[in-house]
Amino acid sequence: MLYDSENLFIYSRHNDLSLPKRGAWREYTIYQIPHNSAVSERAMARCAGGEDFVWEILSGKVPAPYFTCSPWTIQKEIQRRRRSIYDTRESYLATVVHEYGHVYMSQELWQIPIVQKMIPRVQSLQSRASRESILMEAYAIWCELQASKKLFPSHYGKLKNMYVPGDDERHNLGLKVARDLMDEAHPAAVSPTILQLLQTTEINRLFR
Repeated sequence: MLYDSENLFIYSRHNDLSLPKRGAWREYTIYQIPHNSAVSERAMARCAGGEDFVWEILSGKVPAPYFTCSPWTIQKEIQRRRRSIYDTRESYLATVVHEYGHVYMSQELWQIPIVQKMIPRVQSLQSRASRESILMEAYAIWCELQASKKLFPSHYGKLKNMYVPGDDERHNLGLKVARDLMDEAHPAAVSPTILQLLQTTEINRLFR
């Protein structure tokens, strides 16, 4: 799902939602609805499991799970101003894979082989963050690293080097766990469909 300062653009495999249709893209029906929300810079700078204003608008109208992104044309200005490693189109697409990882994990109910290998590592960590939140980030980051290793080597190198020893924040610890298991293979983690999609020119129409 994409959003800007005026509209939500919902890409769904459900073609019978009670929302205004804009068109179609591959197997997705595109819905567009206006919103009157003030969108913060923080929301405009990221992809996430769902911004609060989106949940409020779509509650009961769109089946979960889903994730949301602001368009790259908006994100890039903010990320470059912040001197973030997410300041390229490749890193933006890697973020999409990261959020896909969160959705995939929620649907598989944690029964993913690589997640099972992550659990004891996460349990051994000392952190104020919950073990569940660290594990969720570890898997999403692992997906992001796997996709970047194949498609976006520059981002792959930057992300691997983001780990800060001694920092117990959940994303940082998730990165540590994900890095340690990068040689583990699990074909369903980053689906071939997602990897193929990221390499097509059509992706420019979707994440513009």
